[in-house]
Amino acid sequence: MAKIGILATRYATQRNLESIIFRIGSILAQRHEVEIITHGEVSPRIAAHFTIRQAGSRLFGIPLVGGVLGRLAILGRYVREQRPDILMTLSAIGMNGLCVALAGRLTGVKSINRITSDIFRVYRYKRPLRAALRLWLKNNVFGRMGIALAHTTITLHESQVVVLRRAGFKRSRFFSVSQPIAFPEMDDPEATRDATRRALGVPGQATLVGYVGRLDQDKNPELLARVLSIVLEGDPRARAVIVGDGPMRGFLESSLPRDRCSFTGALQRDDIGPFYLAMDYLVQTSYSEGLSNVLAEALYHGVPVVSSDSGPITRAMISNIAATADEIASYILQGTTVPDTLPPTLKPVVNREQWLQLIDNVLSSDHDA
Repeated sequence: MAKIGILATRYATQRNLESIIFRIGSILAQRHEVEIITHGEVSPRIAAHFTIRQAGSRLFGIPLVGGVLGRLAILGRYVREQRPDILMTLSAIGMNGLCVALAGRLTGVKSINRITSDIFRVYRYKRPLRAALRLWLKNNVFGRMGIALAHTTITLHESQVVVLRRAGFKRSRFFSVSQPIAFPEMDDPEATRDATRRALGVPGQATLVGYVGRLDQDKNPELLARVLSIVLEGDPRARAVIVGDGPMRGFLESSLPRDRCSFTGALQRDDIGPFYLAMDYLVQTSYSEGLSNVLAEALYHGVPVVSSDSGPITRAMISNIAATADEIASYILQGTTVPDTLPPTLKPVVNREQWLQLIDNVLSSDHDA
């Protein structure tokens, strides 16, 4: 059994990262001792399931809680006091990834960081410019350093490893494993589908086209609006449902006919399942994605997905990819698109074994291999 320290810093209460820390930590805790290192709060369920190491360090009496120095001080103190076998971070590759990798090199403890997106180009789609520059710095400077220094870097899919090798990373060890996804189960899928379609006002056998996700600029809402407009114009009986919320909701509401397009607002992940069952097609229009939970959930529920080219993982999972609104809409209007198969590595039993294999591989390998 190994002791694994997961650096969460102040982000362990954010919904998506909290879920990732809890689910991955729970898998690893089946065989190992898992501790969460943070200088902030954690969610009640994380506090109940793991040892929490509240971190804090000072330099000349000044509190260090952020940046490289702060994180390195926190990790150095943790290594001295707790003597872990592995340091790990599950958040994006930027600052946490660099600091875990650098702390591992300085202390001789094996380090694991994680890439959660198509890191080298995702900054291009961020707005405003300040946010794009910050993301470029995190991924293309800190991220590159973190990958080079880490003992092991987790990728979400083998397709990312190909991209990283092309970018010149030869020394680092990569291990591909997706985040665990808790697919919602329903007792009577057919009845749930019918009830959801009735609630949305979808007539008879009419086509229902759906979108699930944040309504933000990097999800390319302009393309989404054009696709849905073409579908609704081309098929008078078709309906659309948009599950999610965000700053671009107003734009979408003003761009689409409200009598034929429903907006659910933000929903808890466990409440989204009925909408997948009700859909005939799911559309994704993002500029860039890592391993999209939405795509995985749609494939799990057997929903045909039509997508923009949002990165190597999407290309590996989805066969119905197009560049323009007309091309995406044509997949739907032709009515011949079939669902892709859920990758085996996303099935819970296989995924669990992969996460445990990751730790076995790291423990059994030389630090500088």
